Amino acid sequence: MIKKNPFVFNGVVFGCGLVNKNIIFGKNKENNIGGIFGLGTGPRSFLSQLSAETKMRLSYCLSSRKIPPQPSYLHFGDDAKIKGNFKTTQLLTKNGNVKLTRYYVVCTGISLSGTPLAIDPKLFELKSGNAGGGFVFDSGSDVTFLVEGAFKVLKQNVIDYFEKTYKLHPYPGHGTNFEICYHNVPNNVVKPWLVYHFKGGADFKVDSNNLFLSIEEKKLLCLSVVILKDAKVPNILGGRHQSDHDILFDVQKNEVSFSPMPHTCT
Repeated sequence: MIKKNPFVFNGVVFGCGLVNKNIIFGKNKENNIGGIFGLGTGPRSFLSQLSAETKMRLSYCLSSRKIPPQPSYLHFGDDAKIKGNFKTTQLLTKNGNVKLTRYYVVCTGISLSGTPLAIDPKLFELKSGNAGGGFVFDSGSDVTFLVEGAFKVLKQNVIDYFEKTYKLHPYPGHGTNFEICYHNVPNNVVKPWLVYHFKGGADFKVDSNNLFLSIEEKKLLCLSVVILKDAKVPNILGGRHQSDHDILFDVQKNEVSFSPMPHTCT
């Protein structure tokens, strides 16, 4: 909402893709979508086109997939707020002389159930020129993507956790796009949780229900992180891991603030 009353805005440009691949909404494989609502900082984004109204601020909370479903929200301008206990980290706006139009942050590490992982922070750094790299918040991506070096460390620690705690082993024939899945996991198994550590001591917790994806028809439990094979693409904190957090982007201040612990969107 910009205000409670409806408004009409002239001259706003929207685009739709004509040849879209691998963009599916929901469980129905035929449910293709025409594009993604652009909320970055580039000149064509909704946020920028209506900057007088949005004031280059947006906040949202994406409700995780619960039964019964819980509401999500998306606010702009003066309605974009965050309250209570929250953390703030800086947004990176330039890479050399190149303006960044996505929400880049400095990720200093990742922990699994309170144990820091042996991941070199350089794997999350922006590379000079057009070499890519970096770490972004991107709600348009469902799952989270990590570069190979970081992903392998996370994957091995997840494997070790389930083997040592429950003698569970990855299921090789899961037939999904995920790297690691488990089959017929007992209900009493306590799954690990994750924390992303951002510059300035801003920790972002992902609970176990969002770290792992249940595929009920196959009785699978899969790690909702995918290996990033294109070195020029940044690490992506996807929408599933952002679920159940209040998140505020203030482009004027070059900051992103968020509730550090997951909770019900209100």
